[in-house]
Parts: sequence; structure tokens; C-alpha cells
Amino acid sequence: MKNESIPISHGVEIRMEEVERIRKKALDLYKRFIAIKTKKEEMLDEELKKPPKEQDLRSIASLEDDLAECDKTESQLDDIILGSFEKSGSLREDWIKLEEKMGEL
Repeated sequence: MKNESIPISHGVEIRMEEVERIRKKALDLYKRFIAIKTKKEEMLDEELKKPPKEQDLRSIASLEDDLAECDKTESQLDDIILGSFEKSGSLREDWIKLEEKMGEL
């Protein structure tokens, strides 16, 4: 009976590893994303520091659009990362319950 429960426990462990892998990828993507967003913010600041007649309004509008899109993307990445912690916790709880059941068998 004990051996029959191992695949279930192993499946939970594999899902936990997958959640952690996704979280790691999301964190790596988040770091790269923040670098890009920071660069765009710097470019916008530089453009806005110019005298009004020298400012490139298309560039300013484009950078502002990019930054608005960055805010949406940042929110999505936050949701993925936070969700991975919640899912990981839930899977760990499931795993503990399965381990307890295996001990009872």
C-alpha cells in the first residue's frame, strides 16, 4: 500500500518543482524588465530636460506609451510571482497531508 502512494507524493513534488522553476523564470524576467523600464524612464527624463522647442514630442509620447505598457507588464509579473508563492504553499500543504496519509498506511 505504501508504494501506491509514492507516485501521488512524487507528482506533488514535481508540481512544486515546476512552480519554483516558473517563479525563477519570472524573477529573471522581472530583473530584465526593470532594467528596460529604468532605461526608458531615463530616456524620457532626458527628453523632458531639453528646452520645449528641442523636445521630440513623438519620442515623448512613445516613451510614455511604453511606460504605461511597462506598468501593465509589471503588474502581470507581480501576479505570477505572488501566485507562485501561494501555489507553492498550497502544494506543500497537500504534500504534507499526503505524507501523513502514507505514514498511516
